[in-house]
Amino acid sequence: PGPRRELRESPGQRPLLLAGGAIMGAALLLQLFAFRILPVATVDAAKRTAANGVSAVLGRVLFEERDAWRRGAAGLVMSAGVALMLLG
Repeated sequence: PGPRRELRESPGQRPLLLAGGAIMGAALLLQLFAFRILPVATVDAAKRTAANGVSAVLGRVLFEERDAWRRGAAGLVMSAGVALMLLG
């Protein structure tokens, strides 16, 4: 049973998959646009910082991870670094 078969057997997942694909496409377009106005290192650092923060929150809320605060703290340190890059 491959992914295509599973998708055929559960058509209720299609809207979710289409929405996820649209969001990922929009994120890529925004990233490419940001490359035109900011250095690549800054855009990449900001993208990774956002992903780290979202994963910390989702890990705590959805999976009840006990040590999600570590990723949250790392996200704050990364955010400070991005801020220094933008200021500096």
